[in-house]
Amino acid sequence: MKRTGTAKSPPTAVPLYWSRPAADVLAELGHVAEGVTSCESILALASSYDVEMPLTDAVHRVCHKGLSVDQAVVLLLGRSTKPE
Repeated sequence: MKRTGTAKSPPTAVPLYWSRPAADVLAELGHVAEGVTSCESILALASSYDVEMPLTDAVHRVCHKGLSVDQAVVLLLGRSTKPE
């Protein structure tokens, strides 16, 4: 597994960038990766209040729907601007 980091920050695992299934990555990491399990319940709650959460949706699609990180970035950057 390739890891990145600097003298000031600890190494960070980057296997999701390689578009591997989240279950495989979690098994290899041996611990929970933040956002992988919580994104589903967060999206459900946001939906019940009719709130858009594009970043959480992108995490969900990458971790659970097979979307590549590159595709997620394209979708996020392609969103139209609107007042928030």
